Amino acid sequence: MSESRSPFDITEIVERILSHADDLSLRRTVPFVCRQWFLMIKEKPLRQLAWDNRWGTKLEPVLASLPGAGRFLFCHQGGGKKAADKVWKQLLLAMETYSKRYYEGFHQQRDYFGRPTSTNCRLFYTPLREVDLRIDFIEGDQLCDISFPSSLTSLKLDIRNTTDKTLYLWPILARCRLLEVVHVGQVGQLRIRGCSDHGPRKPLALRSLVLRGVAFEQWSLEVLLSDTPRLQELKLIGVQSRSRSVSDRFESMGMDSERLYTIIQKLGLPIDSFHFSVTDCAARDGELRRKLYLYPRCPTEWSFWVPELEPYFMKELALNTNNVTTLDVFWDQTNRYHSSSFLACNLFTSTLQQLHQYLCSSPQLQSLKVVSAAILLDAMDLHRRSGYIDPDCGVMFTRLAELEKTVVRPGIWACRGLQHLSIEVHSHRLFELTSPVHSRIIFGYISRVCPNLEVFEIKVPDICLVEPGKTKHTPVLFGRLDGGLCLLSRLRKLRAMKVVVQDHWENSSGSRRDALNWIHSSGHDAKSRAKRQGVVAGWERGIEMEKQTELDRASRVAAGAEEEMYWIPSVAGTLESGLTKLLENLGLLSDVKNMVDEMDVDGYCCLPVLKLVSFGSEVAQAPEDALDLLDPKWFWSR
Repeated sequence: MSESRSPFDITEIVERILSHADDLSLRRTVPFVCRQWFLMIKEKPLRQLAWDNRWGTKLEPVLASLPGAGRFLFCHQGGGKKAADKVWKQLLLAMETYSKRYYEGFHQQRDYFGRPTSTNCRLFYTPLREVDLRIDFIEGDQLCDISFPSSLTSLKLDIRNTTDKTLYLWPILARCRLLEVVHVGQVGQLRIRGCSDHGPRKPLALRSLVLRGVAFEQWSLEVLLSDTPRLQELKLIGVQSRSRSVSDRFESMGMDSERLYTIIQKLGLPIDSFHFSVTDCAARDGELRRKLYLYPRCPTEWSFWVPELEPYFMKELALNTNNVTTLDVFWDQTNRYHSSSFLACNLFTSTLQQLHQYLCSSPQLQSLKVVSAAILLDAMDLHRRSGYIDPDCGVMFTRLAELEKTVVRPGIWACRGLQHLSIEVHSHRLFELTSPVHSRIIFGYISRVCPNLEVFEIKVPDICLVEPGKTKHTPVLFGRLDGGLCLLSRLRKLRAMKVVVQDHWENSSGSRRDALNWIHSSGHDAKSRAKRQGVVAGWERGIEMEKQTELDRASRVAAGAEEEMYWIPSVAGTLESGLTKLLENLGLLSDVKNMVDEMDVDGYCCLPVLKLVSFGSEVAQAPEDALDLLDPKWFWSR
């Protein structure tokens, strides 16, 4: 009698199942199920090693664990140039030591006759495949000193506050022949020379090249493209059109976009994802059409530069039949033209309003899955409650007559199937983004309009300009309970959340950990619930004032003294009649109170699949580790 076999004994079935597992499960759970699963995935998962100076952990033990790691994430931001130089020297030494050990380990994994040993013996010699470096205060020449191992397949560099030096990319590509992904971004002065005209060249394995906010000679990029026959992603975002250094010989960069498009078409590169924009230079009409129709192989991804989104172009987009799933909108974040003057602020705001109207009214965007853009607070304020001053400020008022003069009209996005949302919220009209009611509007809107979100990132700019004659203000996102961050617990599919508020977080009452521990199961015991209910009980006066204000507004509308709110016609609003009702309490304290009451019911599981959290600009961690960062006093004084 033959022994019956389980479907899990079939390798193809198990591989199909594991293909849907996330990296965390592949690293921590799957290898321990059985020997078959262990052997099947031993070459697939990459052990991740991460360090962030704002975590408060020492760097030395982390670097000692580098051998055997497949992915290394290094982040050092803030602390000044002296501290950056110190950790950079430690990193250089660790990388050099790792490279030597890697080559030694590689040669040791051969038998007496020089033949490779069994792959089972090589499991714990997994080479370093991916490196992600984010660091402040570093000179471009120092990047040339680092010895990247030849095993790299992905290299991402984010350099800030750099001096005006040159990063030579070609030596890195020549040494790391397996590199498939190269991303370089910075907010500062940094030049990138794509390649060298000396020595023989061989085809590169490069598949993704993303350069943001950098300057380079166009001929060097063209030579580099001729050596990348498998390039699938090319994004040149906010290319520096000119040098700010008078003595630099690259003072006039002179990018020729027509020539670049011609070269790309001549080479016949299999590009699926493309973007090209230059700072201080809006694209011409012909270039915009090229971007839309140049690569018909991949009509599912669009990426635009803010100055391109003029009214005539938005109308053309609305008429374009598409099946877009990814929309990226980039803008120049280096010179802050949207905050430097009232005229520039008006242009920036008008452009974002056009984008918001497109997101609301285009029926073709219902298949959209990924959005990365700047969003206006007024565009999400469906009931014009931004003027509600909280009871803590002593008085509540609405300034509705002035609100009606604004050109920003709110509306509901049509892209209800969004899975990944990364936004920067701006406020350039009547109200400064400095009150908890503004945070409640933002988080409440996202939680209702985008119920399928899996990854959510939000931040605010350093400064915003509201009205002429007024000083610029620093926007604030509130993490305390009345700020409404807990409204995001409605997102049952959320896997990663990053609320990038940097040093603008304000929390005037209670413990910061107590206000945010609802994201983890440890914050749902009887003691934590009692503290939250105590905070909510103090909102009684504020909730009563909100009710009275809403009644007064309704009576004025009925008497004709105030116009009824007028939204942008929305596809989502017509398809889902219940959505408008769910948004009735948007921005109100009562909305947060109802959410807290729902969370504190026995058996309620808050954010069941959440794996990564960050409450600042630091690298995201597991929820329990992110909460641990809320205790040290140094964390909140950074």
